[in-house]
Amino acid sequence: MTTVSVIIPVHNGADAIRASVEAALHQTMPVLEVLVVDDGSTDGTMEALAGLDRVTVIRLQRQFGAGHARAEGARRARGDLLGFLDADCYAPSNWVQTFVDILDADASLGGVGGKYCHQKATTALAHLARMEEEYFAWCGAREPLSGNPFGGNFAVRREVWERARTGVEEGMFPRMASGEDTVVLGELRTVAPIRFETTMTVLHGTIGSRAYIKRHFNRGLSGMTIILNHLGGPGDSSFVRYGGVRLALAAGALAMMPVFAAAALMMPAFALWLAGAAIAMLGIHVLLSARFLGRMDQLDHEHPPESPVTSWQRIGIRILLTLRVFLWAGGAVRGILRDLRGRGGRALGVSASVLHFFVPGRISKLFFFATSRCNAQCAFCLNRDNVEHATQRLPAELTLDEVNAVARRLGRLPYLTVSGGEPFLRPDLTEVVEAFHRGAHTRFVTLTTNGSLPRRVLDTTRQILARCPNLFLTVQVSVDGVGDDHDRSRGLPGGFDAAASTLHGLGRLRERHPRLRIQIATLFDQSTMPRVADTLQHCHDRFACDQVFVYLVRAVGTRVTPRDPALLDAFATTVAQNERREWQGRKGGLWSRAVRALQEATYSDLLRIAQNGSWVTTCRASTKFATLWDDGRVGPCEVLDFDGGNVRDADYDLRAILRNDHVRTFYRNEVVRNRCTCEWQCALSVNLLYAPGAYGRILGFLARPGTMRAKEAG
Repeated sequence: MTTVSVIIPVHNGADAIRASVEAALHQTMPVLEVLVVDDGSTDGTMEALAGLDRVTVIRLQRQFGAGHARAEGARRARGDLLGFLDADCYAPSNWVQTFVDILDADASLGGVGGKYCHQKATTALAHLARMEEEYFAWCGAREPLSGNPFGGNFAVRREVWERARTGVEEGMFPRMASGEDTVVLGELRTVAPIRFETTMTVLHGTIGSRAYIKRHFNRGLSGMTIILNHLGGPGDSSFVRYGGVRLALAAGALAMMPVFAAAALMMPAFALWLAGAAIAMLGIHVLLSARFLGRMDQLDHEHPPESPVTSWQRIGIRILLTLRVFLWAGGAVRGILRDLRGRGGRALGVSASVLHFFVPGRISKLFFFATSRCNAQCAFCLNRDNVEHATQRLPAELTLDEVNAVARRLGRLPYLTVSGGEPFLRPDLTEVVEAFHRGAHTRFVTLTTNGSLPRRVLDTTRQILARCPNLFLTVQVSVDGVGDDHDRSRGLPGGFDAAASTLHGLGRLRERHPRLRIQIATLFDQSTMPRVADTLQHCHDRFACDQVFVYLVRAVGTRVTPRDPALLDAFATTVAQNERREWQGRKGGLWSRAVRALQEATYSDLLRIAQNGSWVTTCRASTKFATLWDDGRVGPCEVLDFDGGNVRDADYDLRAILRNDHVRTFYRNEVVRNRCTCEWQCALSVNLLYAPGAYGRILGFLARPGTMRAKEAG
């Protein structure tokens, strides 16, 4: 039997929400659940819901916007079909049965939506709101497979929603309830047809003047946002369905009337000419508005409203149509300015982050082991002891409040890498990343994962991108082989198929999220060496990733792992071949090419260290990068067995720990004087930034990409 979840987003809807929920509950076909997503309400919305059964209330910490609220409800829903209502809409008792019958009758449909009906309209503004939506529905009925339904009267198959959604609207329309449904429906139509059906109706509450002004200003803002970010899709024709260019020009012509009147008062000699021009503008207005108003007269004749439109109200409607155009224009200008501010803010944030790398005495990169929980059993895991005791360590894991305190005390932290365990097993991972983005102005975050939790990885990635608008996010997925080879390597049955699903899902997200990067990490040792070429080829052919890394497996408790020279020669050859493929297949911009050149220099240094233990450059562990463990301990890196202290004992001031005499003495003696050398690739790439002599090599790889050879490691 088909099950239905009804999702109702609400923000400060205390006056209407209870009636809306009760209507959704009292259906001829019972619903599985009603989920009310409280989008940061500050009125009595929660009190209005008291005592209702079969209602799940999801409270968001602050107002994110209708798109985010709907998406959050869909994430929690359990039904086969997802029905969406707005908080000021009231579903008739056959609403659920109507869309279930439509979708059951046509298995090819991904979703169906309908129209709003206004029960009462007594003012010119209320009549115009009714007319707008009736005209919108009339246009939609003429092209049922391309016309967008209303976001507050819509149902979709859950599998279609999960396959199509990228969540881009969650970040593009913050604290708004306009335009997000256009983007969502455009995405859904890339997977399955969506039909507009006039028999599927809901009653819409009466709109006030303030709400009307806000609605149309936001429509201009969201429409411009859609244009500037290329978010339009099939069925994206809202402007046409609100009267189009003809009605906009008609409103503009009417707006010229007071201009001519004022001109006549200031220049009486031209009053006659100006009166003629005014009459001409009035004629143009009547002519261009005839299609919209004439169609509305016809609809009113077929379905008379409870309160007929008076002659004075008709004049008021024409004036309001003019106001509407100015609201759209104002919203569009606001959209342009907001887009420019966003792009400028991101550029300034990136510039500040790059410059911060060279600020003395301030760390620029933090490696945060957010949790020791893990669902894999990797024999090569360097954090294995903590992972095996994850249950015992869980009570000591830093809470979200503590992470927020650490982030705020950092001041600025350009780069964060979150690892584990499996970091996506931490349920508040989104909030952890958000804490650093907001509290420490972090602009670059890398999340490492074995990819075995596709839905959780994709949902979390969507949420992070939505909540952190200036963040550049990288998700690095481990792939150690193809099929069973990967599963055996990770001790995780079904791990490869899950990782592949994760990578395909991330690829779809990246199509709409230019701030998302996808990396693949492949391990190299005696066991993976025979198949690594096939693994890399598979990754390049099957997955839409930005970069594939090859990592040498390191032994626990040693800085440079003893290895067979033949293994290192094979690694050098594999890396060189992979780098050449990377350069040829993914050109990218200057920034992307610079990152690749840095990575090639890192491989070169790694080979020098692995082959003969050569000291390359002074390590910056504890001065420019550091490690924070899940229990609050701070160390210089993940290799050295040194406890610098716990953030809980330093009022969560990580910088104070790194500046204390205990840590500085260790760094001076053990790292600098003893020329500490290890094979940790993450540290090598950071250290290169502070080695002046390395820039010549980096520029060389940038000028002649893919030229690293095994002999360069000698």
